[in-house]
Amino acid sequence: MTYVVYKMNFDNAAFKHRMPQLKAAPGYEKLPMKKGIIFDMFPFSMIFRRDMTMYRIGEGLKEVFSELQGKKVDDEFTLVRPMLEFNWENIYTHLNNVFELMSKAVVESKQKVSAVKADRDPDGDRLSDAGR
Repeated sequence: MTYVVYKMNFDNAAFKHRMPQLKAAPGYEKLPMKKGIIFDMFPFSMIFRRDMTMYRIGEGLKEVFSELQGKKVDDEFTLVRPMLEFNWENIYTHLNNVFELMSKAVVESKQKVSAVKADRDPDGDRLSDAGR
């Protein structure tokens, strides 16, 4: 398991100058960041709506699950952690928690499939050690 924490620092002087009416709480500033940047940094992230429909998914998820977008997150994934009922209200009231989801679909490694194909000749027969 890998645990990563990103600290993002930005000089928001230009943004503050353009939008002086925005007042942020002390120590907190809204960042002028496009959502695409977040999806580049976190390719296995997703955005879903109150009805639990996945609105947008990162490129990593798209590569593994090509048709996830538009489906309900609770139909495709099981909530492993925290141990709560998987619904919008529980997610919204626990925003500071780390959520761990597990796919209900079986995911097979593409590398494993490639290695098996390399062991076979064009007819699909297994190559012997002498034939390699």
